[in-house]
Amino acid sequence: TGRFQKIKRHHLVDVFERDRSFALERLGPGGLRGAKERTNKALLAALEKGRTQSSSVLYIDSTNGAKSARCFYREALQPTRTVYVALGLEALLKQPKASLEAVMERVLARHRSSSCPAHEQRQWETAIMEGIGPKVQKLVDCLESPLPEELQNKGITLLQCRGLPTESEIEELLWHLVLLVSCPALLRVGPAAAATPLPSPVPSGVPRVALCFLTSARAQSAEGASHWNDRSWRCLVEDLEHRGGSFNDFFCAFRHDDTTLATEDEGSFLARASCVDSFPTQRAGLSLVYAELRLLRAVLAAGCEWAVMLSGSCLPLLRLDALREELLKYSRSVVQYHFCRGGHQRIFGIQYGALQWKAWHRREVELLAALDESMLAERWAPLEANMQKYNLAPDEAVLVNELHERIGPLEERCERKAITYTEWEEAEQESGVRRARTFHTGVPDVAWKAKSEHGALFCRKVGLLSPEDERAWRERLG
Repeated sequence: TGRFQKIKRHHLVDVFERDRSFALERLGPGGLRGAKERTNKALLAALEKGRTQSSSVLYIDSTNGAKSARCFYREALQPTRTVYVALGLEALLKQPKASLEAVMERVLARHRSSSCPAHEQRQWETAIMEGIGPKVQKLVDCLESPLPEELQNKGITLLQCRGLPTESEIEELLWHLVLLVSCPALLRVGPAAAATPLPSPVPSGVPRVALCFLTSARAQSAEGASHWNDRSWRCLVEDLEHRGGSFNDFFCAFRHDDTTLATEDEGSFLARASCVDSFPTQRAGLSLVYAELRLLRAVLAAGCEWAVMLSGSCLPLLRLDALREELLKYSRSVVQYHFCRGGHQRIFGIQYGALQWKAWHRREVELLAALDESMLAERWAPLEANMQKYNLAPDEAVLVNELHERIGPLEERCERKAITYTEWEEAEQESGVRRARTFHTGVPDVAWKAKSEHGALFCRKVGLLSPEDERAWRERLG
């Protein structure tokens, strides 16, 4: 037993925590400047030690994203291999305010608790935003993504997120990094990770609109189709391309379907849609919030400017190019929101309700895509049954109120308008639930009137159009 005690122990990983080192140096002489100089000297010593020990691994905590710093570390350390891990912030660099809000939301999320009173949360979050917001903004503004000339150097690998990652995506990326550093052979022989194919990158200077479909076997047409008027949608695409446009340049399509039969025949409109990871849903439930968030994250990753939430029964009231042009006129999201009744505000702590079908601007997409589903479940799942009891659908309340708590009054950030024309049946006697009426004989005149007078873009729920009804619809598109 004694011989084992004489064996020299080796650290697998040396760690240099710059913030910790700086905090300790601040206790010494020389003030701020002296602390910075001593911290930098300690960092150089750690890099030199790592360079001279060929088998060592050096972890430097709390570095920044500036190119000059990266080049300095590589020059001092002389590594045989470099792995860049880009966490998606470069997707927000062109929108400084949005990048600040997205990063601050991650910071604030660490401090939220269901036991914290709402007014104290607001006071604390306002103080934090005003206190460290400018510092976060400065850090975000200084980020410089690795350029092609950096990446072409020998021994460099880039692991990259297409947008701000979720916790599960970060975990997957970290495991990839561990395997890449410790056992790259496993990456070569292992199965490729299943990934949803994303649309092609956005053409330079051409903002795209994402058509996001929430479909389900429980919301099929009388003919058993989850996309009720696929032929009509295909006609719209053909019309766009016949007149010199390109669907893929102006639009992309996403779909969330919680059934196992979500595949579409080749040539159908939804065959061109990218399917996001599905979540089992139920009508007017919190599950639809999770489904919408997954669509919004896909939209953000694809770089689209707008995310239009649609059901399989929605039918446009104008040509696709005109639809896109109409949306691009707006500088903010288009949401038919309303103020909740006083009783709902007191019971559930909410201020707004909204129709499920809306058009989110990228600015709001970035904020909503960063929401943590586990924290949403912690807050809203206990309220779900009671909300439904009061005929208040979580999918029409959760996101607008989460947004309100982050940006303030919706009046300042959202256009109050319905993008769909919908008629409602009488409330069911027992449950009090009101369901949308299905139009079985084509798009009604009142829908076209809603288009001309109120700017409606779609009609919902339109049953399968007969040849005569489809011809009449196409003639009125303009």
